[in-house]
Amino acid sequence: MVGATLDGRYRVLRKLGEGGMGEVYLVEHVALGRQEALKILHAAYASAPTFVSRFRREARATNRVQHPSIVSVHDFGRLPDGRFYLSMEYADGESLHRLLARTGPLALPRALHVLHQLAVAVEHAHGHGVIHRDLKPDNLVLVEHRGRADVLKVLDFGMAKIIAPDHQETLQTRRGEVFGTPQYMAPEQLNGDMTDPRIDLYALGCIAFELVVGAPPFTGRNLELMDAHLRRAPDAPSARKPDARLPRELDDVVLRCLEKDADRRFQSAREVAAALERVPGFGTHAASVARRRLDSARAATLRLATIAPPPSGFDEATATSQPQWVQAPLTVDGGALTLLEPGEPAMLLRLTVRELVEALLDAGVRDLQLAVGLGSLKEMEDDLLRVDSEIAALEAHSDELERSARAREDSLRFALGELAFERQQAQARGERIPPQLGQQLRDLEQRIARNSRERTQQLEALTDRSIERVAARAGVEERLDATCARLASLAAGHLPLERAPLAIATLAARLERLQHVVARGAENAG
Repeated sequence: MVGATLDGRYRVLRKLGEGGMGEVYLVEHVALGRQEALKILHAAYASAPTFVSRFRREARATNRVQHPSIVSVHDFGRLPDGRFYLSMEYADGESLHRLLARTGPLALPRALHVLHQLAVAVEHAHGHGVIHRDLKPDNLVLVEHRGRADVLKVLDFGMAKIIAPDHQETLQTRRGEVFGTPQYMAPEQLNGDMTDPRIDLYALGCIAFELVVGAPPFTGRNLELMDAHLRRAPDAPSARKPDARLPRELDDVVLRCLEKDADRRFQSAREVAAALERVPGFGTHAASVARRRLDSARAATLRLATIAPPPSGFDEATATSQPQWVQAPLTVDGGALTLLEPGEPAMLLRLTVRELVEALLDAGVRDLQLAVGLGSLKEMEDDLLRVDSEIAALEAHSDELERSARAREDSLRFALGELAFERQQAQARGERIPPQLGQQLRDLEQRIARNSRERTQQLEALTDRSIERVAARAGVEERLDATCARLASLAAGHLPLERAPLAIATLAARLERLQHVVARGAENAG
C-alpha cells in the first residue's frame, strides 16, 4: 500500500494505525501537495445493503461541520476493491490519552483551555445536527497551529452514525448493541438511546474529570462500568484530588455534566462553555502569544494591588528557588512569591517601577529625569499594547481566512467526490459515461487547486506581516527594559525617603524581590 496512488489522487506515505473501523494512512494529495489522513474502511461495510446510501448521506453531513477544533472530512470515495475511504484533515499532534499517560493530570488553566475548546466544538456540531457519540481522550488531539500551542482537534465527528452500530467497537448490553467507549458513556446511551445530543455532554464531563484527576470518574470491567454509570454517584474532582485544590466551580460543572438524568445536566454545550468561563483560572492559559501578553498585562495590573511583602521582608527563606517558578500562579503564600507565565516577571517589574516612580513624584520628589522617563515609559507601554493588538488582529484575520477558504475547498472536493463516485458506479453497471462528466471533474480539480494556491499566498502574506509586528514588539520591549532599568536606578537614589508613605516602602520591597526573580529566571534560562 505504501507508495501506491489511490483513486488517482492520494499517494500513500505511511500507515498511521488501524482499529475496528479500518486502517488509517498518511497520504499526500497529488494535486494540492498537502498531507492528509485517509481512513479506509473494512470491506465488510461495503457488503451491507444499506451502507452505501447511509455512508454517503452521513459523510455529507459530517463534511458540513466546519470548525477549527473539528478535524475536517474533505471528501470520500471507493477503491477498486470496493472499500470506502474518507479523506480527512491530518491532525499531527498528541492525543489527550497519550498526554495524560505521559504527564499525569493537566494544570487547571490548561485543562480549562482544552475543555472550553471541546465544548465550543460540540456546540457547533450539535447545531448542525451531528452527535459524536464516542468522545474520549483518544479522539482528542492537541496540535500546534500557526504559532499557537494546545489547539484542540476532535477526531471522528459523525463517524459513529456513519459506521455504528455494526462494527467491532460496539458494546454488548442486555438491551442490545450500542456504540461507544464504556468509561465515557451516558446512562441513556447504555440503554440504547444514541439520538440525544446530551450524551456528548456526559462524555465531556467524564473527560473533564480525567483531565484534572488523571483517571475517569469510573473504572473497572465493562459490567462494573455500566453499573456505575447507571447507579453510582460520581465523586467530585476535588474530593478525588484534594492536593490539587480544584475550585468548587469546576466540581459544579463536572458533576452537572455527569447527572444520571439528562434533564438535570446542562442542556447544551454552549451552557457548558459559559460555565467553564466562570471557573477561576479560566483564560490564564492562552495558546496565542499575543493574547497571552494582553491578558497577562491586564491580570498583572489587577493582581499587583494584592501583592505585598511579608512583615519581615523578602529573603532567601521565602524565595522560590525551584525551576518551575514560572509555572505556578502568582500568589503570596507565607511570604513566597511565585509567578505564572514565562515573561510575566519582567512585565510585573515594569509595572512596579512605574508605580514606584509615580509614588515618589506624588510624595514630592523633584527629579526631571524621573518625570521624563515616566512619560517615555507610559508611551512605550501604549506602543506595546498597540502592537499586541495588531498581532492579535492578524491572527484573527488568518483564522477567518483559513476557515472560509477551507470551507470552500471542502465543498468543491466533496462535489468532486460525488461526481467521481457516480462515474465509478455507472462504470460498474456498464453504463455509458457522459463526456461532459469528465470535463466537470477536471474543472472542479482546477478550481480546488486555484483555491488552495490563493489561500496559501494570502496566509503567507499575513504571516509576513505578523513576523514584522513581532520584530517591532521586540524592539519596543528592549527599549522598555532599558528605560525601566534606568528608572529603577534613579528611584533607588531617592530611597529610603524620609517620612515616606508605606506604599513606597512596599513598592520598593516588591521591586527588589522582582529584580531577584527576574535575575534568577535569566540564570535558569542560561
